[in-house]
Amino acid sequence: MTDAAAIAQRWDALAALVREGRGAEAMPGIDAELAAMPGFAPGHYLRGVASLGLRRGSEAALSAERACDLQPDFADARWLAVLAWESAGDLPKAIAAAREGFARHLARVDFGTMGALLSERAGDLGAAYETAKAARDRHPDHPNAAFVHAMLAQKVWRLDEAAKGFARAAELDPASADALFGLGNCALEEGDYATARSAYARALAIKPDYEPAWINRLYLSNYDPDVSPIARRELHEAWAAKFADRFAPADPPRAREPAKRLKIGYVSADFRTHSVAPFVRTLLRHHDRASFEVHGFSNVETPDAETARLAALADAWHPIYALDDDTAAVLIRSTGIDVLIDLSAHTSGNRLGVFARKPAPLQASWLGYCTTTGIKAIDGFLTDATIVPEGHEAAFTETIWRMKHAYAFEPQETLPDVAPPPILAKGYATFGHFGRLQRVNDDVLRLWARLLARVPGARLLLNTLSLNDAAVRARVIARFENLGGDISRLDLAATAPQPKTWAAYGQVDVALDPFPFNAGATTFEALWLGVPVVTKLAAPPLGRMGASILETAGLADWIAADDDAYLSRAADAVRDPAALADLRAGMRDRLRASALVDGKGFVREFEAAVRRAWIAACG
Repeated sequence: MTDAAAIAQRWDALAALVREGRGAEAMPGIDAELAAMPGFAPGHYLRGVASLGLRRGSEAALSAERACDLQPDFADARWLAVLAWESAGDLPKAIAAAREGFARHLARVDFGTMGALLSERAGDLGAAYETAKAARDRHPDHPNAAFVHAMLAQKVWRLDEAAKGFARAAELDPASADALFGLGNCALEEGDYATARSAYARALAIKPDYEPAWINRLYLSNYDPDVSPIARRELHEAWAAKFADRFAPADPPRAREPAKRLKIGYVSADFRTHSVAPFVRTLLRHHDRASFEVHGFSNVETPDAETARLAALADAWHPIYALDDDTAAVLIRSTGIDVLIDLSAHTSGNRLGVFARKPAPLQASWLGYCTTTGIKAIDGFLTDATIVPEGHEAAFTETIWRMKHAYAFEPQETLPDVAPPPILAKGYATFGHFGRLQRVNDDVLRLWARLLARVPGARLLLNTLSLNDAAVRARVIARFENLGGDISRLDLAATAPQPKTWAAYGQVDVALDPFPFNAGATTFEALWLGVPVVTKLAAPPLGRMGASILETAGLADWIAADDDAYLSRAADAVRDPAALADLRAGMRDRLRASALVDGKGFVREFEAAVRRAWIAACG
C-alpha cells in the first residue's frame, strides 16, 4: 500500500467513527493526522463535524473556518461554520458565515434561507426579509426559498406579498401543510374567513395531526359571525380530544382542606411587555398573602423589564420556557400548587399541554382568551355575568366561576395625556377602530358605512399594522365601497411602534367596537386615553366583552342593544362637541372612581370566586 493510500485509509476510518457518533474516539487520530498535514482542508472539516457532535460549537466553527481559508470553494465547510456558530450561540458570526456562503456558493439556497432565519432570531426583521427575498429571487423555483420569503414578508406586514409567496410555495411543494397554513393566516389577518377556512382544511387534509392549523381554525371560529357559540365549543372539544385530553393522569392531585392558605399559580407566555401585563400586574400586586401564596410560571422566551417587574410581585417565580410539558407539570405538582390559572389559553406561547396533565387539583382559565379552552382538565372559567349570562354556560366545557367584574387593570404609566376631541379643531367627527382586520367583518363595515351616512362630514379611521400593505389597503377600500361606504371619508393608518398608536387616539372622537368578537385591550387603552367606546351586545361570550368593560367603567350608556341603537349612540355623541370634550377631560377621574381600576376590590372578588370553587372541589 502506498503512503497516500494508507493516509486515505486512516482518514476514512476516522470519518466512519465520526459518522457513527464516536467523535471523542476519533479526535486524537484527527489531531495527529492534521499535525502531519495542517493544510488538508477536509481534515479540518472532519474535525469540525466531530466537535459539533460533541457540542463544542466554537471549536467546530473555528475548524470549519480553517477549512474555508484553505479551500474557499468548500461549501459544506462554510455551512458547518454557520451551524457551529449557531450552536455556540454566536448569532452575529453565524449570520456573517451565512452571508459569505450566500455570496460565494450561488447554487446553494440554504445559505440564504438560513441567513434570513438567523437574522430574524437576532431581532433584525428588515435584514431577515431582504435576505429571504434575495434567496427567493435567486431560486424562484425552490419551495423552501418561497416559503421562508413568504413567512418573513408576513412578519414585516407585507401581507399580499406573503400570501402570494405561500401560494407559490404550495404550488412548488403540494405536500407542504406549512405553506397552506401560512396562506390561511394571511387571509385571516385580513378577515377573509372563507379563504382562511379553505387553506386550513387543505393543510389538515395533507397532515391531519397538524396542530397549528387546528389551533388557527379555533381562532377563525371566534371571528367568523356564522359560527355559533355551541359550534365553537364543539370545535374546541374536537381539538382537545385530539391533542390534550389523552394526557390526563390516572391519579390527579385532589383538593383538600377548604380553609387552607392556597398556593395559586399563574401560567403565561405574556409575562413581558404585552397588552395583558396591566391586568396581571394588578392581580399579583393585590393578592391577600395571608390567604394566598402566589407563584408565576413564566413561559417567556426573552424576559424583559416587565418580566422582572411581575416576578417581583410574586412570592415565587418559575421560568418554564425551556421545559417540556411533562417536566413543567412535574415541577408544578412538586411545588404543591393548589389552584393553577391559565392566562393564555389558545394564544401564542400557551402551555395548555401542561394543564392537560392536571398538575394541580383545581385549574381555571382567565384573561387571555374569552371563550372555552375545550380541555376536560381545566375546571373553571373566570368571568362575569355580562360576558356569560345565566343560561349561556353551554358554550363552555369549563364551569363558569362568576365574579362581579371580569377585569381590572393598572393603566400603563407611559400612555400619553388625554387630548381634546379632534372635532373641536377640525369641525367634523372622526370615528375610529384601532384593531386587527380579522375582527372587521362585512356586517361591521356595513354598519360603519351607515354611520358615516348618518353623520355629515364624519370620517372613519382604521388603524392596524396590516394596513401597511398597499394591496391590503386597496382591498379594504374596495370592501368598504361595495358595502355602501363613502371611500372619500375613509382613512387608513398603520402606526407603530408604541407610543405612536396611543398618540393616534388623539385623532379619534369616538371609538367603535367591532362584533361579534369585541375588542379587549384596545378598549381599555381607548378609555384611558379619554376616547369613549360604543359597543353592541352580540352573542356571549365574545360579543359581550365590550359591554363588560363599559359597565365596569360606569359607562353603561355606551352599550347598544342593536344596530340602530349603535348608530344613534355614536351619532349623538358627536352632535355636542362640548359635552364630548367634558366627558373626555373627566374620563380618567371617572375610571379611577370605577371598579375598572380598583385592583384591590377586583382581586378580592377574584379570590372569593377561587375560594368558592376550592371549597366545592373539597366536597
